[in-house]
Amino acid sequence: MYHVVLATDGSFDIATGRGGWAAVCALQTRIWTVSGQERQAGNPHLMELRAIVEGLTALTKPCKVLVLTDDQRVLHTLEHGAEGKAETSLWTQVLRAALPHSVRFEWIKGHAGHPLNEQAHALAQLACILPLDADGQPKAPKKPKKKELKLQEREASLELVEIPLQVVPAGQTAALTLAYNGQIWTLHLNGPLGGQTLEGTMAGAQSLQHVAFTALHEGLLALPPACEVAFLCRGASALQSAWKSKSPSKGHREPMRAAKALVTERGHTLNFQEIGILGGGGAEHASA
Repeated sequence: MYHVVLATDGSFDIATGRGGWAAVCALQTRIWTVSGQERQAGNPHLMELRAIVEGLTALTKPCKVLVLTDDQRVLHTLEHGAEGKAETSLWTQVLRAALPHSVRFEWIKGHAGHPLNEQAHALAQLACILPLDADGQPKAPKKPKKKELKLQEREASLELVEIPLQVVPAGQTAALTLAYNGQIWTLHLNGPLGGQTLEGTMAGAQSLQHVAFTALHEGLLALPPACEVAFLCRGASALQSAWKSKSPSKGHREPMRAAKALVTERGHTLNFQEIGILGGGGAEHASA
């Protein structure tokens, strides 16, 4: 099952009564967007709900979805129910759109530099001010074709969820366990969105540290923002020393820099842990 991060935002122009909505979907390194305008929006909260509906509907296969919203009222509605006819109608659509998926919600602070949130905000603002055609309808960009929205071609299983909507608390934890098998590295990921296994070849790698940082980068891509990440591997102390080095070796410099940038961008906390002694009298670990 695919792990998708969905950032949503809604906007409202009180002068015209029009509203804009946008959803930014991220699957590892792939990002796509949907956005639109409504002539009688009501308020920005209703546009946020519309963005969630359209974002979930755009997913063509069952996914584990983390919805990032800066609208605290969405979480209030999740816990206490919808209020009013318009909100109830849209919330019903949210529930229907969520049925094929396993969906969780997390509140993030708006306009605080989160790249997906900033992109959703910009698209929602743009959609709100789009010009109208002769019939008074917004000249919104054409929606992408279904084939353009298809996720990577690999098998995905349907997960039936009786209660698909949950609030994800801040301070999520994740474990990435790295193993080598001949010419293949395997990374077992256990995090807020469930379990996943990633694999890659060791061919062309300049060192084991090059492989380790490459695998770490791929694992971080599959995690939602703001996780406390434990990286379990052999030679954890050496990796931690390399991570803190001001003059990293050419053998692992590029993948390590890519992993560092991702840790900073997504607000992760990273700990290196030696895989061989976990569960004993105290695992060795170091904070990056």
